[in-house]
Amino acid sequence: MPADECIEFPSPSLPILLGIAVHHHASGALSEAEHLCHRILDADPHSVEALQLLGILHGTAGRNEQALEWIDRAITCAPGRADLQLNRAIALGRLQRWRQALVDADRALQLAPNSLPALQTRGKILYRLRRFEEALHCFDAALQRQPKHPDRMDLLTLRASTLLELQRFPQALADLECVLGLEANHVQANCLLGNLHLAVDQLDSALEIYEAVLRLDPAHEYARINAESAMDRACDWEDHVGRIQALRRAIRSGERVLRPFDLLHLLDEPELHRQVAERWHARHPCNLPASLAAPAPPGKRRIHVAYVCAEFHLHATTILMAQVLEMHDRDRFELTGISLGRKADDPMRERVLKALDRFIDVHQADDEHIVGLCRHLGIDIAVNLNGLVIAGRNDVWAARCAPIQVNWLAYPGTMGASFMDYIVADRTLITDDDLAHYSEKVIWLPHTYQPNDGQRRIADATPSRQVCGLPQQGFVFCCFNNSRKIQPQTFDVWMRILLRVPQSVLWLLSDSQLTMANLRREAGARGVDPGRLVFAQPLSPPEHLARHALADLFLDTWPYNAHTTASDALWAGLPVLTCQGRSFQARVAASLLQAIGLPDLITHTSVAYEELAVALAQDPVRLAELKSRLRAHRLSYPLFDCARFTRNLEWAYTRILARHQAGQAPDHLMVPDQQPAQATPKPDISARPRQTAR
Repeated sequence: MPADECIEFPSPSLPILLGIAVHHHASGALSEAEHLCHRILDADPHSVEALQLLGILHGTAGRNEQALEWIDRAITCAPGRADLQLNRAIALGRLQRWRQALVDADRALQLAPNSLPALQTRGKILYRLRRFEEALHCFDAALQRQPKHPDRMDLLTLRASTLLELQRFPQALADLECVLGLEANHVQANCLLGNLHLAVDQLDSALEIYEAVLRLDPAHEYARINAESAMDRACDWEDHVGRIQALRRAIRSGERVLRPFDLLHLLDEPELHRQVAERWHARHPCNLPASLAAPAPPGKRRIHVAYVCAEFHLHATTILMAQVLEMHDRDRFELTGISLGRKADDPMRERVLKALDRFIDVHQADDEHIVGLCRHLGIDIAVNLNGLVIAGRNDVWAARCAPIQVNWLAYPGTMGASFMDYIVADRTLITDDDLAHYSEKVIWLPHTYQPNDGQRRIADATPSRQVCGLPQQGFVFCCFNNSRKIQPQTFDVWMRILLRVPQSVLWLLSDSQLTMANLRREAGARGVDPGRLVFAQPLSPPEHLARHALADLFLDTWPYNAHTTASDALWAGLPVLTCQGRSFQARVAASLLQAIGLPDLITHTSVAYEELAVALAQDPVRLAELKSRLRAHRLSYPLFDCARFTRNLEWAYTRILARHQAGQAPDHLMVPDQQPAQATPKPDISARPRQTAR
């Protein structure tokens, strides 16, 4: 054979090329697989398999819009194929277009009623849409159809996650135990098991499980965040200083993304709070459209305000808000409650229902539905009572459910988001020098940002010291904040105070057995008899307020102050000693003390805080004078004057809406005190018509 003669080998057939492309995709060689798909399409532009595989490849690479385009081309060529509809549903899910994805998943099941992948995908989509009962039905059906399906562990894990959302803990536990019986190191199942133990306050078990997850997958961010949260609740301060230093470095370098709310009790650095909030939104972008119509022109109707909250029941947020809802001027304001949380049948929820024009339960609705509902109702101002607390449903706000959106009350800090227009504060919480730390424009109320119910009932009977586990004699310091607010630097000062005030005790709110054991151990390590820590058991709100009479002085925490718990103490006649910091959450108690005329209980260093606590414990005359002033101020100063507070808030609502209607961008607003000429009587709301919806 001549040396220059060329032998031509036949080109691989298109099915062979497709098989090689599928193999490349399975092995992770995405660019090679994509190249082969284009070769196939050069020869056969209508190759459905090549078009579909290109869609899958783009989806795997995170190019989700392009993935959808390729799958749409494949459907055009073969409109009746279930696998194409299913892959379209998956592509739409990656784009978080859950409602559209559900349509395609349903279409896939119509075309192939026995398709387990379609049933499983439909369940995942329904889960994302928060339609948990329907999602559970899909997972149940898939497991019943093929009990030995290769994806059985994944289905059980998905069902367990859904059962956790429905708070059906025994059933969720059974599924997780089944998965872990088959594969003990199943990371997702272990993580869910940790969540289950955390939900039922078994902190020791939750911590053990999260630590096991992190041994299996050291980069598992969710397990790490939850483990640290559980440690904080348990007052587990092992290497606390090192943890905080590492956390601060990681935030400043951009390495870590954590829940903004989890940072509030750890750091008093408002610049870092804003960075973490902004990074959180960048990590969790919204894919819903953010356009909306302008509000109705002035003079056409009442100002429509929606209060959006996950805690319209006996919860701190609603306890603070209830009388504001009742005090609103109903000739000028239309009120809607949008409930994001589970239904709870208690008197507080009934009270909220009576105070509103309409109350809509949307806790099982998806974000797109909630946004559409708010726009349909023609809401002018939507008030976010959750902020960056986990239940806050931030896509509702990112998609612009209302022309004006206000951050207020539950989340004490900036949301770090362009879609929140205003934050409600006061001059103690946010000064001119602090504005760079807030993405929102500030509405400065004249006294305090916190509303209060001036009619809260205190039980008639005060329990005895013996009933509450307190000694018959001795000074009683107390702090009824939740345990995660107790940081070691605060606890150090508390223990020094106990050592300097003989026979004194520290009365805390009980938490888990692990938390109480850790705090007692920490007390002993600081030279304090662990028995001098007394833990209060849960009581009804009136009884809890009544037992404050047994305490002598409330010791605040920092950097996360007492908020509702401080108001509880002041309403019950118990002075609150605080140490004011730099951040919003570290200044709330100072704001309340200013509003009730007790600024002498505000300190600015831990040394001053310790000295004043000891001085008051050793000077009964001075302490008695403080309590006398508190009793005199309780009903004469602004803190518990809800009518006055509501008029000030309404003035702010009127001005920010007028500004918007004039085409002006949001701007800082200083609210003058709208002190009425005489006390405003509580309105009779018993016969007011209301609408309820689910």
